[in-house]
Amino acid sequence: MAWSKVHTPNPSASLDSLSAVSATSSTNAWAVGWYCPTTACAVQHTLILHWNGSTWSRVKSPNPSTGVNSLQSVSATSSTNAWAVGWYCLTAPCAVQHTLILHWNGSTWSRVKSPNPNSAGTNNLNGVNATSAGRAWAVGQYCVSGCNSMAAVQRTLVLRWNGTVWSKVASPNPSAAGNFLDAVRAPSSTSAWAVGEYCSGPCGGSMHTLILRWNGTRWSRVKAPNPTAGGSGNYLYGVSVTSPANAWAVGYNCMSECHTVTLHWNGTAWSRVASPNPDATSGGGLLFGVSAISATNAWAAGWSCEQCAAQHAVLLHWNGKAWSQS
Repeated sequence: MAWSKVHTPNPSASLDSLSAVSATSSTNAWAVGWYCPTTACAVQHTLILHWNGSTWSRVKSPNPSTGVNSLQSVSATSSTNAWAVGWYCLTAPCAVQHTLILHWNGSTWSRVKSPNPNSAGTNNLNGVNATSAGRAWAVGQYCVSGCNSMAAVQRTLVLRWNGTVWSKVASPNPSAAGNFLDAVRAPSSTSAWAVGEYCSGPCGGSMHTLILRWNGTRWSRVKAPNPTAGGSGNYLYGVSVTSPANAWAVGYNCMSECHTVTLHWNGTAWSRVASPNPDATSGGGLLFGVSAISATNAWAAGWSCEQCAAQHAVLLHWNGKAWSQS
């Protein structure tokens, strides 16, 4: 068995980008992102593709703005229930950004009203996870002050769908400066994980991994390893859970170059597990997503670069004992 390239539509003559994928069966999968309708790329439109078991095809999706619209994550539970999240801004440059949530009901994608804690600042959604028609989580961050500057103060943003409306849920912020959430997974109504990073000082300096846990009542911070103690950053972009004693979080850490990071939850604590770096002596490796099927089967995806002049896809596989490059 081997990975092979599958043809996908490219509606733009200049730039098409896919950010996330979610599948419920061999004949039902979704991929989301954005594309530029013009060569100048001053405008961006949402991009949603569907897999029917044979081919990927583009599906019409809403664009609330005539400026920039972007989808960052997607989660499907059935052929009639899927969510996609991201953000949009009404004018360029994007001084004010609004959360964007779209829903698939089996026939069309439509926009669903979503909270914006700072209506005059930036509000972004980076991850979504749905477990049923009546339960879903979305995570990201929003700006409190100093928006669109290096002095911006960012707070974690967690939204919950109860089957009727999306509402904001209180979430921890370990930093007085920047706090960011990039992915979420909720195996049950009393358990969920969200991952990201936070700044130890003004953002642009040291970054630390951030992991939050939902116990059915509230979100709390859980201690997480930081591979680079004094480097330029530690980031987590993906999380996957199969049981109370098996979860993975992936990302990267950087000093002079970047290296893949895989963290494992054993039911008690998060610990770092060694992972390959295809170009460790030059550009390093970065992971942006993970999907675990069992304790002995997980996949992580990202990219590496050779002196960052050329980027290459990276696929890692966990066999229960070690990560290896696929």
